[in-house]
Amino acid sequence: MDLYKHLLFRRGYLITNARLDTLDQAAAEYLQQRYKKIDVASFYIYIDSELDIATYRGQGTEIVILGTILDPVNNVICSNKIAQQLHSAYIQSDDDFFDYLDNLSGRFLILVASQSRHFILQDAAGNRSAFYSRSLDHFFVSSHAQIIADINKYNVPEERKNFIQYLGAGNGRALRHFPGLLTPYCEISMLTPNTYLNINDFSVQRFFPRQEIKREKLSPLFIDELSELFTRQITLLNQKFKLSVSVTGGTDSRLTLASTKRLKDDIFYFTYRFSSFQGQDARLAQKMCNRLGVDHHLIEGKNWVLDKSEAAFLDIFHKNTACMRASIQGLVIKKLLESLPTNSLHIKSNVSEVARARYRRSAYLAPQKEVTPQILSQFYGIYPRSEFCINGFKEFIETTHLTRASIFNYDYFDLFLWEHRMGCWQSLAILDSDMAHDTYILYNNRTILKKMLSVDFRHRATDGLHRKLIENLWPEVLQDPINPWKKKAGWFEKIIKGLKMRYLYHFG
Repeated sequence: MDLYKHLLFRRGYLITNARLDTLDQAAAEYLQQRYKKIDVASFYIYIDSELDIATYRGQGTEIVILGTILDPVNNVICSNKIAQQLHSAYIQSDDDFFDYLDNLSGRFLILVASQSRHFILQDAAGNRSAFYSRSLDHFFVSSHAQIIADINKYNVPEERKNFIQYLGAGNGRALRHFPGLLTPYCEISMLTPNTYLNINDFSVQRFFPRQEIKREKLSPLFIDELSELFTRQITLLNQKFKLSVSVTGGTDSRLTLASTKRLKDDIFYFTYRFSSFQGQDARLAQKMCNRLGVDHHLIEGKNWVLDKSEAAFLDIFHKNTACMRASIQGLVIKKLLESLPTNSLHIKSNVSEVARARYRRSAYLAPQKEVTPQILSQFYGIYPRSEFCINGFKEFIETTHLTRASIFNYDYFDLFLWEHRMGCWQSLAILDSDMAHDTYILYNNRTILKKMLSVDFRHRATDGLHRKLIENLWPEVLQDPINPWKKKAGWFEKIIKGLKMRYLYHFG
């Protein structure tokens, strides 16, 4: 384990009202040695040296930003300027603060400490994970659930041990995420997108949506405005980072690729292959990149543990992820650590699923009334009828206030995918990779997501919106077929899925 000990809780943070030097746990001592400490209000922030921090203080209010942040709407990449603008907006009103927050891209956590309240929130899709817990008079918010568990000596209960064992976190099957806000520890929950954690009373409050979404047509002006938000991010990031872009044959990845056209000679493009299934994708990506004239790298690996070095890496990997992720993913991360340019920023292409109506396409026959925990558990798909999962989603609805009444005219299933799948599964997947690199997603911006969700369902569900954007940015990217090996569900299958959702709604 010592070989990779420097990767333990890499790029992590801990926010608490407890001084670590007053705790005798080994975990507290380790963090005190590795992380630097910053005092904010009555709190202590401990952060890894590789995690960026920006602050602004004035008029009794302090703004703290942890992680990568930029403002593509106003073309700003300086995090200190963004902290100042957030501060100015907050002093004006909550509406001004949250409106400006919608413009921000990146992978970040924001702490607001004012005289009236203290709260914490994340980037639009919750890519900067935030686990939280209270113990006696102390609170803890951290990038890693295991940090909180180690400090407080929490134990994993038998029911959750069995859940992890069933999902095969240690034997190659890909454990995704727990149901609802749950983690392996009863005392620790996850914060999810579009909500903030009020530290004063430890309640979770919803701040989005704040108004009805305005429907937009796929006009040339609309496509140009949205295209510019993508390309502007690449331009800003290239000023500060060495960029690595993962390429696949899918629609989301191609839109990311198309956004890089102007700077294609400065970017490290790659595809990884760890299974025979990924082989088709890798060959298509390589062919596409060769035709587009970009330098493409194929990263190949294996999906089994062969030597002590890999076993030692996985020991750290499982501790970083509180055993919520599979060993195969750890081996992927180890290979990326060895293969990507040092300190490069990996541009991924997730979060776009929110705009492509992935859940709504499966539930288009489901009733438009209030959604039950049973239906959400069905979308989760693992032990969906179990009391454990259903109770997890019951708590999720109650805690995050994700109800029909709170979301105006947004589609419930779009927001559920955004807040649970992206906020839990995707944030854990990115947390995996912190051992190798930091991650950035172009779609992870609330202004962009609002624009994409404003388009008619049929354009989102058929990839019409994505294709229009790609055609506008780099049309040659569409010359090769998109995921030609994937079988699309027919109308009969879609109807059966819809009827299944209706049955669950009425009968549980």
